[in-house]
Amino acid sequence: MPQLVIKIVDRGTDHINQKTGESKPSKTGHMWFELIDDNDNVTSHGFAPKPGYEGKPFAPGFKYDNDNISYNFDENNGDYQRSFEINQSQFETLKNFAADPDAPEFGFNMNYNGIKNSCSFFTTQSIF
Repeated sequence: MPQLVIKIVDRGTDHINQKTGESKPSKTGHMWFELIDDNDNVTSHGFAPKPGYEGKPFAPGFKYDNDNISYNFDENNGDYQRSFEINQSQFETLKNFAADPDAPEFGFNMNYNGIKNSCSFFTTQSIF
């Protein structure tokens, strides 16, 4: 059965910039979701300020597909994950949301707002 995995990393978790290779602690922490299909293929889906706007509380937003390798996830350091078995229809809906969150049927606002339209809102919006 497909799975949905919600991941949350704490402030201070190492974040690696995939373009530069530079690693620095996350200022705020981060939340994203992963989808695992029946063949154990994992895709990662997160939302944050667009490249060049990192750390800005209000910025153009960007859907990232590499949070699973960009954050040094470690449950021993307080990071958290929760897995849920989902059916194929739920998997397809989540996959479609991840591919095009601002499509009319989802209506996600792609402008990042650290107060009310952030990574946590993106993740929760995907399941509602």
